[in-house]
Amino acid sequence: MLGCRTCSITCRCWCSRLDVQWLSQHTLGVTALQPGYGSWAAAPFVSQDLHSVSGRVPAASGPIDVNASWKIGGEVSVIVTAPTPGRIGVYRTHPSAGGALTGVTVNGVSIELDAGGSDDLWTAVLGDVSRVEERWYTELLPPGRHVVVARYSTVDTTHHPS
Repeated sequence: MLGCRTCSITCRCWCSRLDVQWLSQHTLGVTALQPGYGSWAAAPFVSQDLHSVSGRVPAASGPIDVNASWKIGGEVSVIVTAPTPGRIGVYRTHPSAGGALTGVTVNGVSIELDAGGSDDLWTAVLGDVSRVEERWYTELLPPGRHVVVARYSTVDTTHHPS
């Protein structure tokens, strides 16, 4: 357990660097592919219970901003603004809704689902086979603002707020 000025020694301190790093990597899904986020991968997690997430990851060339939202009907929207090139990932089968990925658009352009690159490459770069196998990634996107929209089939929307 960690302590800080506002927490007793027996509680978990949510202001620690470890927790911020965990949230950046697992909820925002941002991973550095090169030192200083010279390139990056972002695969945020949103679901029926956590229907939106947004955050900023500090990087050497400037911040990487990530906004993701879950929409009724099984659509996930991911917006990333970054000063360096990177890839955006979405689940192949959504873990909380069970829907299979049926379509993806990147900056308004429909993308073939097998056009996301080699899983072997991502296993080598990310080093976590389970993260690679469960997600589809875009090709390397240039610096700037990018919008990825993923659509899922057979999605249970009963838990989404109206």
